[in-house]
Amino acid sequence: MGFINDITTRTSHGLACSTAHRSRDAISGACDNESLKWIPTLARELATAGAVQGKSWSLAEVCEHLALAFESTIYGSGNEPPPRRWRALTRLERTRRWFIKCVMLTTGWFPSGVSAPESVAPSGSLSLPEALNRLEFAAEQFERKCSSPGATWGYHSLLGKMNGRTWRRFHTIHAAHHFSYFASGRSH
Repeated sequence: MGFINDITTRTSHGLACSTAHRSRDAISGACDNESLKWIPTLARELATAGAVQGKSWSLAEVCEHLALAFESTIYGSGNEPPPRRWRALTRLERTRRWFIKCVMLTTGWFPSGVSAPESVAPSGSLSLPEALNRLEFAAEQFERKCSSPGATWGYHSLLGKMNGRTWRRFHTIHAAHHFSYFASGRSH
């Protein structure tokens, strides 16, 4: 959780501290039954507070990106074989990715400087209200899938096969990572 602590120490205004505190609480509390409703709620709070433009992505683009990430988790079949590029990886590369996944999911750390896959890159065409609504709907759909017995889960392009609990943890850390840029003034 180093990046969350970094937010708290590098910022001094109330919104940033509130955002860092909310993100830290979400990361430490993420478990099977923890709702991810805090994600669209925090996005709306940031919009209301006027934090609509980060250094690289706008709040609308971050909301669209998070919604696309939720949607790719929800609508992936989970029964599909691993992506070809995952099967083609060397044992060393698979081990490296497994290690990154373990560190990320246990500490809340999210790697910076990794480009978003094209399938979840924001188009930049949504207005902030549209992006907020899409994020809220996607988070609700994710919650529905988590509560569905027998739900199937697919592969993450970098981290591999994940179950519902792991996807929930990933989305918690992922959202906190993106919101931290608005809290700290760091660039994406």
